[in-house]
Amino acid sequence: MDWKERSRKNSTIILQQLASIGLKRVAGALEVDESTVSRLKNGEIEKHARFLAALGLKVVPNNVRCFEVGYIESLRYLARDQLNTEISTQRGLSWDDDLIPDDQSGRSNFRQKEW
Repeated sequence: MDWKERSRKNSTIILQQLASIGLKRVAGALEVDESTVSRLKNGEIEKHARFLAALGLKVVPNNVRCFEVGYIESLRYLARDQLNTEISTQRGLSWDDDLIPDDQSGRSNFRQKEW
């Protein structure tokens, strides 16, 4: 993603959060008038979003965790490798007749039969 597209996404996220939280609450947190936040909204936010994008940064909500691309690619590789691996053990998959009740009640607590 180029910095211009990242800038647009940064700006969009900032404006969405501002709309969600409200000018009054943000102004209170910044200890400024609502009109100051409104001016920021109508001109400064895009400039700050471009600044962040030019630095290689992106805006994410507080409840989002970010991970390095290499880490995510490693996890995907390991998951794909495990999903593609054939089960090669004798007890690989259990069938219903290989299971016996864990207790005498016959309820759904089953364990694998000893071979």
